[in-house]
Amino acid sequence: MSETMDPADRGEGRRAPGGLALGLRLLIVLCCLLMVSGQAVWAQGGGAAGQGGKKVLIIHSYYKGFLWTDEEHLGITSVLAPAVGMENIYVEYLDSKRFYRDDYLVQLSQVFRKKYRSYRPDLVVVTDNNAFDFIRRFGEELFPGTPVVFCGVNEARAEDLVGHPSFTGVSEEADLKGSLDVALALQPRTQFIHVVNDSTETGQIVGNHLRVLAPSYPQVRFVFLDGLSMAEILAQLKTLPPHSIVFHTFFSRDVTGRLFEYKQSMELVAGAAQVPVFGAWDFNLGHGLAGGMLTSGAAQGEAAARIALRVMAGERPADIPIQRETPGRLIFDYNALAKFQIPLASLPKGSQVINLPESLLIRHRNLLVTLAGTVVLLVTIIAILSANISRRRQAEEDLLKYQVHLEELVQQRSAQLQAANQELKRDFAALEKTQSALSQAESKLRSIFDNAAEGIYQSNPEGRFLTVNPALARMAGYSGPEAMKKGVRDLRRDFYVDPGLRMAFEARLTGEGEVHGHESQVRRMDGSTIWILENARAKRNERGELEHIDGIIQDITGRRRGEEALRNSQEILNKTFASLLDALFIVNAGERTIRDCNPATRQLFGFEREELLGRSARILHVDEASYETLEARALEAFSEKGFLHLPNFQMRRKNGDIFVSELAMMPLRGKDGLMTSWVCVVRDITEQRQMEAKLDLTRRKLRALAAELTLLEEKERRTIATQLHDQLGAVLAMGKVKVATILQAAAGTPFAGPLEEVQALIGEAVNETRSLTWELSPPILYQLGLSAAVEWLCEENEKKHHLAVRFSQVGEALEITEELRFLVFSAVRELFLNIVKHAEAKQVSVMLAWTEESVLCRVQDDGKGFVMSEVEPLREARRSFGLFNIQERVAELDGRVEITSLPGEGTTVLLVLPLGI
Repeated sequence: MSETMDPADRGEGRRAPGGLALGLRLLIVLCCLLMVSGQAVWAQGGGAAGQGGKKVLIIHSYYKGFLWTDEEHLGITSVLAPAVGMENIYVEYLDSKRFYRDDYLVQLSQVFRKKYRSYRPDLVVVTDNNAFDFIRRFGEELFPGTPVVFCGVNEARAEDLVGHPSFTGVSEEADLKGSLDVALALQPRTQFIHVVNDSTETGQIVGNHLRVLAPSYPQVRFVFLDGLSMAEILAQLKTLPPHSIVFHTFFSRDVTGRLFEYKQSMELVAGAAQVPVFGAWDFNLGHGLAGGMLTSGAAQGEAAARIALRVMAGERPADIPIQRETPGRLIFDYNALAKFQIPLASLPKGSQVINLPESLLIRHRNLLVTLAGTVVLLVTIIAILSANISRRRQAEEDLLKYQVHLEELVQQRSAQLQAANQELKRDFAALEKTQSALSQAESKLRSIFDNAAEGIYQSNPEGRFLTVNPALARMAGYSGPEAMKKGVRDLRRDFYVDPGLRMAFEARLTGEGEVHGHESQVRRMDGSTIWILENARAKRNERGELEHIDGIIQDITGRRRGEEALRNSQEILNKTFASLLDALFIVNAGERTIRDCNPATRQLFGFEREELLGRSARILHVDEASYETLEARALEAFSEKGFLHLPNFQMRRKNGDIFVSELAMMPLRGKDGLMTSWVCVVRDITEQRQMEAKLDLTRRKLRALAAELTLLEEKERRTIATQLHDQLGAVLAMGKVKVATILQAAAGTPFAGPLEEVQALIGEAVNETRSLTWELSPPILYQLGLSAAVEWLCEENEKKHHLAVRFSQVGEALEITEELRFLVFSAVRELFLNIVKHAEAKQVSVMLAWTEESVLCRVQDDGKGFVMSEVEPLREARRSFGLFNIQERVAELDGRVEITSLPGEGTTVLLVLPLGI
């Protein structure tokens, strides 16, 4: 270490860094480059801030992953994202390549209306014709007054924008003629141009444009391969005549409706054709397209985005004309050119060629540059190190000359320092002991000050805080003590809500020296107020003048609010107690005396409040036994479920009248959990019981009437069926016999044919009469029983309505009344009618189950079902004595009808009827 203390050595040290000057200069250059790049990034950020906060909605005609759409989206966002930020760009895809029905567009507009109700865009960008038509139709309804910028719209015309002054954009007008000219220049012997183009809306526009251009090339014949499936197109491409080329626009859907990605259709066409394939769109490049004057989706998107920036900057869309020129680029694929031996020299000037084979120098360019840079860096480092080594050797020689001299000086100085060091050690020991004691005392005081739960402060006579602890700062809503000292310049005005109250407090403090328990309201940093309890002491100097005030503050806002809430709760309780319509009284648990009662108790029992307070609750009961029984039941209920509820309990009024009431009792417990009293709520239900008795009588009459109607209906059905069978059936049978006799006599005459038709019609009438007779009142129901009749009904519906019906029975059939038998059969028949009319079912299962107590019938179908909360299942049946009558009749017989259904999962109806009726 002594070697570095010589002045001469320090002089050499100043020369030695000269060898590092080059490294220092390189570091300075690097810092400058970083500053320049940082300014560039800042400049970009500043540009983005110009449109910060603007929201842009992009609506694409097709779907994400569709190459043309993805290129347009990339071009749009490359311009808009730096200006508005990606978080402010919303994107929607109409997917109209696959879905473009009118009802779909209407539903999609409704989705957009709900989705963007609270997120209104400042500008809408639409791509391609379908999105353009969609926004023209629904735009003013969805986004009124919002400017619209379009791109990718084929042959956009000024009349398309009539009535849409806020529309402008970029028309997609591919340079078809330029691509044809290039193709014919590269293949001058061409006689046939086979055009591959789909039949979508965009494809039809491009196809019509090519048909208009065809007469401009009389030396060739245009063959349009449209209206064909992909398989038919590929078959024709494989057998093209000599001197042909293929002009491929785009192909996303054939006549069969099959969808293709642009990449997929291009590769299929290029693979089938044995001649060069040219085109006008760059998304086909790299998949077999030789090239041409190509239009770019990215260029369309960039051009539209630049117009969008002009609109968001304040320029009116009506003042911006439709941009019709998006310059194409001459781009070719080396692989496709080489396949058909088209020389690169024949390409037009300025052409760009992709997939060119790389030379060795280009292929390894990065590696060679890295190696060259490494060699230069190593040479530079070697030069710097050589210079440093030379200077270091010279410095070492000079150091050796002064080393002996320095050692002598050090020895002399060391002796002097040792003596001084001993003296300093003694002084330092005493100082450290004093500082340690002071530090410990200060640490204790600081810990108390910083960690106290109460707020502690010092203030001067002028009303400024000198010190504030963290607890007080938190109490006042400040981030820390320093922030509170800066924020409160005059605590009388800025901290205390009532400055006069603070000044009175200070005056009292000046006179008494100490003040305890002073309550006041102070203001927090956010403007809210809290209540505090303050204790303070005045500190004076040796002249008796007030030097400062020491104070301790507690936040008592919670206590004050609790007291206020308690007062409000008590007031609400008193009002509720007084306004309660039911009688309510409180009974002491020990003495069983009434502590309090509400006005409704006086009205119900006839006692004044003063007559009840302090008296036994026995006076409200019918007799002593009733009271004792109630008390025992109440104590048992309190221990089991915490309350007692008696829906029917007799009590006595003051005049001796006994009435029926509904009684509820609940215990009140103290802090120790022991019951101190209980609350009784009494409601007079005498009128309610009378109404229930009348309702029960009406229900019994209704049940009798329903039974009579059911039997009457069945009797009428059987009467009509008997008349049809015995009278009309006999007449028809006799007529059929007569016609048969006449037919035998008319055989071979012109009347034979019409008579045969009359005989067939009479036969059908006989069959229909027999079927109607069975439907009105099937004899099987009375001869073979309910199970056989339901099974027959299932077979008839299966034949008549082409349903797959499965019948099953669980348990052995029991004897039931004729009324019950007809009711179940009628219910199944009504359910079959509903299934045929509404359910659109294919399969139905009917299950009849017998138990000792009831008969169950379940009818289940696989139809369309319905939402139980939205559809009234029996709505149609309510117009007659159909299924609604059955449902009501089942209810009157103490049975039930359960209906369960879900959309798309069918319907299940379960009837349960007791046998003992």
